[in-house]
Amino acid sequence: MFCCIFKLFKSWFSLGFMKIIYLVGGVFAAWVAVSWRFWPREVADAVVYASILVLASIGLTLAYLTTKVPNFAHGVFINIGVVSALSVAQIYKTAPYVALPLAVALSTAAALGLYFFLLPLYRRQSSPEVMMMATMAYNIVFIGVLNAYADWAGRAYGIFTRGITLMPYDVSIGGQPGVYLLAPLAAVATSAALHLFLKTKVGAALRAAVENEELARSLGINVERMYAIAWAIAGAVAGIAGVFLPLYIEATPDVGWLLLASFFAASIVGGLSNIYGALAGGVLMGFVEVLGTVQFASLLYLLFGIPQYQVTAYRPLVPLLAIAVTLLISPRGLLGR
Repeated sequence: MFCCIFKLFKSWFSLGFMKIIYLVGGVFAAWVAVSWRFWPREVADAVVYASILVLASIGLTLAYLTTKVPNFAHGVFINIGVVSALSVAQIYKTAPYVALPLAVALSTAAALGLYFFLLPLYRRQSSPEVMMMATMAYNIVFIGVLNAYADWAGRAYGIFTRGITLMPYDVSIGGQPGVYLLAPLAAVATSAALHLFLKTKVGAALRAAVENEELARSLGINVERMYAIAWAIAGAVAGIAGVFLPLYIEATPDVGWLLLASFFAASIVGGLSNIYGALAGGVLMGFVEVLGTVQFASLLYLLFGIPQYQVTAYRPLVPLLAIAVTLLISPRGLLGR
């Protein structure tokens, strides 16, 4: 049966790349349209989660495009945004969105710190495996620092940082939690700003450095500076995603590490070699992981009487399955080159 499915997908891809994109897009649009009528709350949750995945996967893809390293410390930048939101909201009794400038600044600094930590390895042309292990070491150290801060803040200010959401601190827009509007708005605005940036002189230099590093150097482009800009953007966008995360799920100082598989799934499914793939992969995986899991659980309950919670408990497997299927069928992802 698996062989038949695999042959079917191979025949689909023989139809042409753009035809597949249109086919997938049409099916996805129809699925969302039907789901909106029967699962309005789940669709709203899927939109929020997809927006967070888009923001998270943009940074992950940018880091990979520049230094070609799978950044296992990307969750750290998310964690900084989470901790910033938890601290500001509880200390000042205000909406977590006030923490956005702080989260962006700290996450950008952490991302640049990791970049300059990796730069000597990159200059020595170390293997991607060695650099990946370096990002994991950075991740372990930073998670320890954030947990130490969480313990101190809990004693000093009475801040709860584990197993808590910031939903009670959210603003109300039209009688609905503000995150339902502000999270997708942030994802759209960030994507549009990145698109415009890539068309500027600096953005063109960055694209040139990514496409052909040696040629870019021969043209006088400071490749290391361009890569630093890309990593700074990656950290800033991840910090924004981290601020929204406690408004969606229960947060901890290491929640970014726990969700790292979902971030990688969004980037890999969209295509790690294309920044716009992060947008497509984030939207697709957000709906598949949230809405698809709920609908599948509902279907099994109707057919076999299996309680829905027994199925939704396996939701963390969805991004792992998505990565496996993508690597088997189209290793370059939806928009990869």
